[in-house]
Amino acid sequence: MENDMEDTECVVCFCKYDNVFKTPKLLSCGHTFCLECLARINVTSLELKSLSCPVCRELTNLPHGRNLPQLGNNQDIFRKLPPEMQRALSVRFKRRKGKLVLKKPPPGTTSLAKSSLTLPTLKKQDRQASSNLQLGTMDQGLATVVDVGRPPSRVRGRLRRMFRSDQCYYTVMASIITITVALMLMGILWTIDVVWGNVIH
Repeated sequence: MENDMEDTECVVCFCKYDNVFKTPKLLSCGHTFCLECLARINVTSLELKSLSCPVCRELTNLPHGRNLPQLGNNQDIFRKLPPEMQRALSVRFKRRKGKLVLKKPPPGTTSLAKSSLTLPTLKKQDRQASSNLQLGTMDQGLATVVDVGRPPSRVRGRLRRMFRSDQCYYTVMASIITITVALMLMGILWTIDVVWGNVIH
């Protein structure tokens, strides 16, 4: 019974799998995580076409280059879910905006975005009120959008990659050599000017 509970919960967020944002996705290494957790990992990574397993770090190539929701589902876990959840709903991943969006919401859904992982640090009274508010939102229906965080800046990412590569080394070395040669030429010209001035006088 305990193993069944573990099999139906994501090992990252400890939330139960479902057929929407918590769909159990199977990586090429054999590990399974919910779609929302994988989306959160993806938006924090500079690699767009593959995903690193949070357990073993093995890379899984994403379908069509970037289509995270098209990763294969773990059918063994799906068979343990309630009958009404054994068919995954269609979800779109908008990486630039950091959102998972339900394509065709069933009746009774709400467009309010919610996050099932992170909550701000609040005082006890505020935390209780926030919890009640979230429960109320969930009772109204399934959310159609989940915010998983914004991806890092592309410019900042390129600079970071450049400073970790050989290109950075060669750029710095070329700059040092250029400055050294320029200083040497200035010294030679200054010496010639001084010597030539003394000869004339």
